[in-house]
Amino acid sequence: MRYCPFQIVEHFHMKWNRGMEIILGISRLERHHYIAFVGWVSKIITAVLLLINTRFLIDLIGIEGFAAHSIIFSLIGWLALFNLGLPNAVQNTISKYRANKLSYVDIFSVVEFLVIIIFLVAIPILLLLSYGVKKFLLTNYQFVNLLSLFISLFFIFLNGLTEIYSKILFAEHKGYLPNMYPAIISILIFSILIVLKFFVLTKFNLVLCSYFIPYAFVFALAHMQSVGFVLPKFNRLIVKELLSLSKRFFIFALLAALTLRIDYIIMSKILNPQEIAIYNVDFKVFSLFSVLYNTLLFALWPVMSELLHKREFLLAKMKLFSTLKIGFVLVISGTLFVIIFKNSLFQIITGKKELYLSYTTAILTGIYFLVRVWTDTFAAAVQSINEVNILIKTVPFQAFISLVGQWFFGNLYGINGIFLGLILSFLLTVSWILPIKFYKIIKEV
Repeated sequence: MRYCPFQIVEHFHMKWNRGMEIILGISRLERHHYIAFVGWVSKIITAVLLLINTRFLIDLIGIEGFAAHSIIFSLIGWLALFNLGLPNAVQNTISKYRANKLSYVDIFSVVEFLVIIIFLVAIPILLLLSYGVKKFLLTNYQFVNLLSLFISLFFIFLNGLTEIYSKILFAEHKGYLPNMYPAIISILIFSILIVLKFFVLTKFNLVLCSYFIPYAFVFALAHMQSVGFVLPKFNRLIVKELLSLSKRFFIFALLAALTLRIDYIIMSKILNPQEIAIYNVDFKVFSLFSVLYNTLLFALWPVMSELLHKREFLLAKMKLFSTLKIGFVLVISGTLFVIIFKNSLFQIITGKKELYLSYTTAILTGIYFLVRVWTDTFAAAVQSINEVNILIKTVPFQAFISLVGQWFFGNLYGINGIFLGLILSFLLTVSWILPIKFYKIIKEV
């Protein structure tokens, strides 16, 4: 049994949800819309604060410091690999147990056991990684010291482990809780930057470490809200079941990182700090629309998993395409908004006239996120039923195209070349392969 100090609040929230479901006629499977709505409110708060925090960062550490911070922050996807693909494996396993009316309490003890093992292995690796990042990625940013880099990477590493606990909550249809985490992180970062600015504390390494402290707080919060106080326990059968699934998700995550997370690595070698700063701000603005959609997609995942396990393929297909339409509307309308107001947006966000967004970059960014909406939707659908092999077979080719494309076009066209390489890597591979795979899954309809 789990003992968690949030049980009273959770009990009240369950009663409220049941009452609202009776009043509004909301079924169990439609709760993902409510979870997504909470996520949207949270992500809007996050996005606004993210842009405000960007202005504070540039004011505190300058464009060069902001570029270095951007490179370090971009490692968040690589450090998430330390979770070994467990988040999706845990979520899908719990969803399967729920669909079959089985108890899954022992999974929490096993999760704690595996997290402890990850901690023991990760610490020495992070020490070596800090040295490697400073030597190979930050050669043009000598003001970054090794200690602050290690501390920052450790906090970022915790964010990857937080995903495990978040997915437990999603699997239990409590996704409204992890959907609040980005807002909590952004509010805490905002508060920290306000304090630093008030006391005129502008040393880069102090600002860098302080920026990532909230990730440790949210890690502890997610732990308490998901597994609570539970003793770690080794259960061979559950460990085997989780790892047999997680290894496929890990391989896919690694390949995805090679596709999506090499942009800053390449840019650190071929672009100047000003271009990196423009790319970062551009991505943050457009990510608002993508993040809103992904919030809905994450809430849909466990629902899709249960539907596909129950072989309710027609309903699964309907939910997927209704979700997809929302994504297209978000990105298209968002892109038009950015194109119309891009100059004012960048001036407000950065406060620097030398940081501006071209029409070509704005259009290419919009196309990229449209392709992502299409691809991510089908990727979530096939992964929700553990069909990961198709991704493992396809993404290596995508990663190769992405690497070559970004390097080649990036050298020719700068930021626009980076987006061209990314877009081509999707269109030539997963954007058409994943829909074919999904239709094979539901071919019995």
